[in-house]
Amino acid sequence: MFYLEIRQLFAICEFILRRLYENSKPLTLNANRRKFLQQLAAGAAWGAIALGGKAWTNNDHIEPVFAPDPNGTDDDFWKQVREQFDLPTQIYLNTGTLGLMARPILAEIQMRMQNLSQGKYAIDNSPRQAAARLLNAPEASIAMTHNTTEGINIVAQGLKLKRGDEVILTDQEHVGNALPWLNRMRLTGIRLRVMSPAATAAETLDRVNALITRRTRVIAMPHITCTAGHVLPAKALAQLARDKGLISFFDGAHGPGMLFPDMADLDCDLYASCGHKWLGGPAGTGMLYVRSGMLSEVQPLMVGSYSDLGWEISLQKQSLTGLVETAHRYDYGTQNVALQMGLKAAIEWMDQIGYQKINDRVTALGAYLQSLLLNRSYIEMLTPIEPASRSAIIGFKIKGKTQKDLEASGISKAFRVRFVPESGLDAVRVSPHIYTSHSDLDQFVEGLDRMMQI
Repeated sequence: MFYLEIRQLFAICEFILRRLYENSKPLTLNANRRKFLQQLAAGAAWGAIALGGKAWTNNDHIEPVFAPDPNGTDDDFWKQVREQFDLPTQIYLNTGTLGLMARPILAEIQMRMQNLSQGKYAIDNSPRQAAARLLNAPEASIAMTHNTTEGINIVAQGLKLKRGDEVILTDQEHVGNALPWLNRMRLTGIRLRVMSPAATAAETLDRVNALITRRTRVIAMPHITCTAGHVLPAKALAQLARDKGLISFFDGAHGPGMLFPDMADLDCDLYASCGHKWLGGPAGTGMLYVRSGMLSEVQPLMVGSYSDLGWEISLQKQSLTGLVETAHRYDYGTQNVALQMGLKAAIEWMDQIGYQKINDRVTALGAYLQSLLLNRSYIEMLTPIEPASRSAIIGFKIKGKTQKDLEASGISKAFRVRFVPESGLDAVRVSPHIYTSHSDLDQFVEGLDRMMQI
């Protein structure tokens, strides 16, 4: 036992020294005491994992504690947030595709994976409870999925639609919201009606309203478009749907972790999201909100363990008693405990920073970047200027330039952004997050300036 404790101590020391060396950020005597203890705790968890043992934490759980200096400035605060990440050498501006993961979240997943390797697969309901708190929704209304697209498929294939019924979409869909509805159209003959999001929330609402006919059954739209970060007026659209007797559903891949939508306030029928973008959780995690009363409207086409109220297959009897009266009917079977608990840790970590604080920060970064770009004559802005319709995602076109031009200029090597081929836009999308600094955005725009001078 004493020998193992010495080995663990050496592993902790080795971990901390290696982290400090790799980051070239020596820990000085002026370092915040809390910060030092956090690094020490993280080192303990990682050290135990490196040894093939189990982290010595309460309840097999690494608390994703973030405790910045309360006397620091706002810049100090976000600098300390930034230091929780192992940032790549590229300036990372592509959260809309994959969010970076803070070290405490990764440590939680590593520890859980170690437990899985030792046959410890039990999971409680705490990830579902965390997702419910995040969305301000009843626990019974949350299904745990593997990504946003899975949630969309559950809805698109499960709704009781017949040939000729209409679903309203936008022309700015991610493939994850496009293919499920196109597939439903192919299989059962529903019709899709398409609109373009407008520069203002009021005009967007009017455009949707103008498409509604007596055959319309569903308004199924992105809460925030993946192409240029339009924030659609989701609450008003949900109310419009309710007034017209329609179902409202939102692709919320870019909502939680940026805008932090409140299901009680939004009052939509269905909302699908994921953990791997703005929440900074692991890929392979997601959540689907199903409003009370919608269980009978969305048929579960795939079921398994935990979906049912009882079943029997024997020589004498074959029966399914029924399905559970919660959204748990839509998620079933064995899921990855490590990933689920990683999602929970990501939600808890963000909760400690503060949802409103995060929202204010990332939307301010988006506004800052947009203001810089609007001062450039070579930029064609795609993201709305109206604050209510703008998010942290900024999309734009560079006049006279294509994706190949940007790649040839070296921009894509220095900065990780997303090119947007959807709807023939041939545009650029930038999506900063809490690990992004104003300096990062300054450097990006300066890089564009240099490219235009070549």
